[in-house]
Amino acid sequence: MDSLTRRLRIFLIVMSSIMIVSAIGLMIVENLSFVDSIYFTVVTVASVGYGDIHPITLPGKLLATVLILGGVGAFGGVFATLTEFLLSRKDSEIRLKKRNLVTSIFFSQIGDWLIHDLSLNNPRIEELKKVVWIQADWSPKDFEIALKNLNDEDMTVKVQDANLYGWRNFLNQKTDTLLRLIENPSLLEQEAFTELLMAVMHLGQELSYRLAVPTLSEEDYEHLGGDTQRAYRGLVRQWLSHMKHLKAHYPYLFALAIKKIPFHTAMA
Repeated sequence: MDSLTRRLRIFLIVMSSIMIVSAIGLMIVENLSFVDSIYFTVVTVASVGYGDIHPITLPGKLLATVLILGGVGAFGGVFATLTEFLLSRKDSEIRLKKRNLVTSIFFSQIGDWLIHDLSLNNPRIEELKKVVWIQADWSPKDFEIALKNLNDEDMTVKVQDANLYGWRNFLNQKTDTLLRLIENPSLLEQEAFTELLMAVMHLGQELSYRLAVPTLSEEDYEHLGGDTQRAYRGLVRQWLSHMKHLKAHYPYLFALAIKKIPFHTAMA
């Protein structure tokens, strides 16, 4: 999109410059009025060419030739780039809707449950809730402030006391869903969300591997703690971003979502 914008800007500058120079030049060498000069320039660039006004002098004909070769070409470039820009914008909107649909599916089937259960073992949950406890009247700026104020220290999980077997069983049941989400082409430009999916899937794999033995060592707990916190921090950030999107585009879904904030039952 940025390259299209730059290309469109360049074509507009070239076309405008040629038209301005030609219009002024024709006023001077052809003794045309301001209105006639602008009229001739626009008609020529637009490839209409009524013929009611035409250059007579040699300098005027040269200016008209430059206008035809440069201005018409630039006008064609503007039209083609603008068309491509609009099509690209429409395609981006469609991809964005698909990405947000994928995000909604993830949180409804996996993300909300994980945030809730991981938060039950977050010793700093009260500090975290002060930042992420969304209100119905939040503005986009409020969401940005919340995302900026997130502190990794407030998103910790004490895995030694957690229901690790419950996490493992849940994630094992959701493996196919995670794989389908990761393979979705709509996520190619959503690097942060893709990394979150990978972190969640990796956590499930680590739980399956390490819980296969009767007891866990301190090293196992430390490793699982790192994997868990990486997934937890990604979940909280993506959840906030998703709620911001719902508030802006789907207020009825947002109104329902804030009634089921996944941190809620961690209050006790």
